[in-house]
Amino acid sequence: MVNNEVGSGTGTGPVQVERGELGGTGIIAGAVSVGTGSGSGAVLAPGSQTGARNPGTLMIQSLLTFNSDATYEEELNSSSVIADKVVAKGVIINSGAQFSFSDIGNSTLSVGTVFTIINNTSVTRSPAPSPICPTARPSPATAILTERTTKAAMAMISP
Repeated sequence: MVNNEVGSGTGTGPVQVERGELGGTGIIAGAVSVGTGSGSGAVLAPGSQTGARNPGTLMIQSLLTFNSDATYEEELNSSSVIADKVVAKGVIINSGAQFSFSDIGNSTLSVGTVFTIINNTSVTRSPAPSPICPTARPSPATAILTERTTKAAMAMISP
């Protein structure tokens, strides 16, 4: 759990999540890679997981890569209409990566409600321009990923 407010909660080097969960509302300076491409159980879960389970933002000051065996666990609160978010300087989502949505509130969201769940702050398009979410598909929950852009991945409530 990374919950620092200044500096980097993991040092300056890269972070590799091979198994288990990386999450919190802190800051990570190095590149983050979730999954190995051939394993299972590697999870990125931004937000506050202790106590109140409130959605929050995890800041990654370098590249974030979701490999094919990665899971992004997203909590949204339908009562307060807020959601977890990760902010990263460059995002790669490889085919097969899973997005899991859960509602920790108890209200019904209106069709068309939009949450930004990944914010790509990179201003460069190197090595090649590719969408932040090139293969968005409906999830088992009530949200679908939309906005195939290089800047943000968004979830929209659909009927």
